[in-house]
Amino acid sequence: AEIKSCLYTTKRTQSMNNVVSEERLPERSRGATTARNVASASMIANGGPYAVRSLYVRRGKRLLDVFAATVALLISAPILLVCAAAIWIESRGPVVYRQRRVGRNAVPFQIVKLRTMRPNADSQGPRLTASGDNRITKVGKILRRTKLDEVPQFFNVLQGSMSLVGPRPELPEFVAEYTAEERQVLEVKPGITGPASICYIDEERLLANASDRVKFYIDKVMRDKLQLDL
Repeated sequence: AEIKSCLYTTKRTQSMNNVVSEERLPERSRGATTARNVASASMIANGGPYAVRSLYVRRGKRLLDVFAATVALLISAPILLVCAAAIWIESRGPVVYRQRRVGRNAVPFQIVKLRTMRPNADSQGPRLTASGDNRITKVGKILRRTKLDEVPQFFNVLQGSMSLVGPRPELPEFVAEYTAEERQVLEVKPGITGPASICYIDEERLLANASDRVKFYIDKVMRDKLQLDL
């Protein structure tokens, strides 16, 4: 009680001193002080230092994404052509694979990858792919191991549905399993890579060892990844 009383007295004294000091100021000085106070209030109202960060999130990050994605696609163009030719030669069919994923604000979009499985593989087995899946082609194994199948996602970045860094976009049926807290990841753009992607780089091997692949993914892998991304 004595400490609280002391703090109250000190604050009251400081407040009175400030009033007395301002009364002693000339008119011009008081005007300058008032202007500084108004400017400070305006900065606080506009977010202060956070306004700069907000500007980066809204504009700077997008410019960085577009620049980096453009450079990456120009550099990787010859590699993409070689990969596309290898995919087509081994298993005739579409070179590009598109899949429906959930993006920012729960808006669905089509993610783009190089095809690593035989045509129409989605209808021939589980939605989750694990190491050793017989639907994966020989070329597909190399692409998945080197992550080259993910390179076309730079087109998603240019389109604006993805960012360079962020939570990996999930399938709609798995997003339906999110808790209210976990749905916060949908407030940002999904990314090509992120903390969870790096931590679970061997996800397919983990799924291969699970007796119930879907249950293990939802109860263990997906929950851990969401906690890393939140």
